[in-house]
Amino acid sequence: MDRGNHYEAAFEAYLQHHGYCYVAVDESRRSLWGDVPVKSLDFIVHGDAGARLLVDVKGRRFPAGPSERPRRTWECWSTEDDICGLDQWAELFGPGYLGVLVFMYHLLPVVSLPEDTEDLWTWRGRRYLLRAIWSEQYRQNMRVRSPRWGTVTLPGAVFRELVQPFRALVQQPQVYLEECPVLTMNRLKLAVCLESLGLPLRRGLQEVERMGVTGVQVDAVGDLAPRALSQTGRRQFLHLLRAHNLELAALGCPLRHGLDTARGTRRAHRVPAQGPDPQFRPGSAARDDPGWPGA
Repeated sequence: MDRGNHYEAAFEAYLQHHGYCYVAVDESRRSLWGDVPVKSLDFIVHGDAGARLLVDVKGRRFPAGPSERPRRTWECWSTEDDICGLDQWAELFGPGYLGVLVFMYHLLPVVSLPEDTEDLWTWRGRRYLLRAIWSEQYRQNMRVRSPRWGTVTLPGAVFRELVQPFRALVQQPQVYLEECPVLTMNRLKLAVCLESLGLPLRRGLQEVERMGVTGVQVDAVGDLAPRALSQTGRRQFLHLLRAHNLELAALGCPLRHGLDTARGTRRAHRVPAQGPDPQFRPGSAARDDPGWPGA
């Protein structure tokens, strides 16, 4: 996700307000399907009843168009690459995971809706209406909007028939739009960056296990800092991972300065010497975090 995008930031605030379990996906690194780039997700959302949603947020304004000639149309266009990307991610995540397009409509002051309208959300002085549709349903009914720009859309009547408040989708029990085929490909192993959950260590590991993934990335800071972690502490941490059926996929080493600076490079060279012993066996990587204190 991009927290500089007010639509995606408002959607994350909505998830937090309602207490939904979610992971915000880092869009700064482009994923690949084989050798082909794949559009990144915005969020992975788990509902209490078992729904597992792979979410792509689409920000739209209502009414659309210039203020002197507003178009009172609920625009629902997307790029064809985005739809294909959701289908590919759903295949990689496996049975039970479904792609969802969430249209975040920023309602201008001229729009009046009843306050009890479902999924009418106010955040930082802006009003939004959240409406969602399964990516599979979208793909089955979409039509070309612009061949030049690779965009697609739905006929207005079809969109009004299929779209639902986002809450209706996230509260549904685990469902399948069609019978899932038996997949012969190797399953993709996934890991979650523990810091992205904003939870204490033990609660965070419990949440990661509940998501059904097998790996976790932690940052070598605080209680897990190399200088603070004794041999006994390391054994206890590894035991805690095994108790939750998790593996340490990567060890993050936050840096105050980027690797393109002399100070950042010197610190990156010092990190491996200070790091945990080979028991951890992580796929360790230094990560640039210019705002990290105390480095």
